[in-house]
Amino acid sequence: MTAPRTDVQLALRMGAQVPIPIQFGVAPSSAPGKEAAKPATSFNYRDVGTNIDLSVRRLDSERFHLSVTVSDSSVIEDKTKTAPSPSFRQYSSSNQVVLKDGQSAQFSTAPDKVTGEIVKIDISLNIVK
Repeated sequence: MTAPRTDVQLALRMGAQVPIPIQFGVAPSSAPGKEAAKPATSFNYRDVGTNIDLSVRRLDSERFHLSVTVSDSSVIEDKTKTAPSPSFRQYSSSNQVVLKDGQSAQFSTAPDKVTGEIVKIDISLNIVK
């Protein structure tokens, strides 16, 4: 007997908005003894964080089809403190996998081109009964 078809869709959004300063205003004064005018500062905001979208479909009594999209953005720390505004790292991956209850699979592996850090995402399926 084939189990009834069950579809589940989930979305997870975690993050914050990071202010990015933008300076504008008057050019520095070239007159001797005259203090330069200070530029005004405004801010734009950029979303950083992790987004996960998951869709699960039962294929039969034992197997499930999982479709997953993960995107992540973060601020790259400037250890030299010379950058006028922050730099951002962006990662996105989509994949599909068929799993049984209790199985795991490596979803994605990718090196960061700037830092050399390795991003690994594993996915597991555990059915709550």
